[in-house]
Amino acid sequence: MAMIYWASLVQDETCHYLFANDEGLVMITLPQETFQNAVSWINRQFANCQLIGSLNELKGYRRALNDYWYGDFDAASSIKYSLQGTVFQRTVWEELLKIPYGMTVSYQDIADRIGRPKAVRAVANAIAANPIPYLIPCHRVIGKNGELTGYRGGLELKKTLLQQERENKKL
Repeated sequence: MAMIYWASLVQDETCHYLFANDEGLVMITLPQETFQNAVSWINRQFANCQLIGSLNELKGYRRALNDYWYGDFDAASSIKYSLQGTVFQRTVWEELLKIPYGMTVSYQDIADRIGRPKAVRAVANAIAANPIPYLIPCHRVIGKNGELTGYRGGLELKKTLLQQERENKKL
């Protein structure tokens, strides 16, 4: 039976839930996502898992996310991930990790980088399914015309994240 550890992290009155297993970070919720929705997703990924609330097991991940919010945008570089998705999704998410903070790329750029230039829509769908926002920076992907497009956390949050990364400020 898989053990999935979870803990919450509150930042500016916004609650996020983090989930990890022994291999790495599995999921971070966005502000509007509920604990119950996250647990449903976890249960779909891990049959017969046991959820265990544990600040200690999530300490490093909570610190990395907090460091990100306080201006250390390279916090993701020290984290191990346990990415749950298709091979294609994981390929896209791994490519997102290569986007430097403060920079943006288009969905087409990501499709080109992974060698699937005609799969822009599939790339967008994989990005939308990213279970580890902030640290796997799906917010750094914009439309080909430079406009902000789709973000599960809302375009206002995407705009805020990009602006604060560019200014290298605390979130």
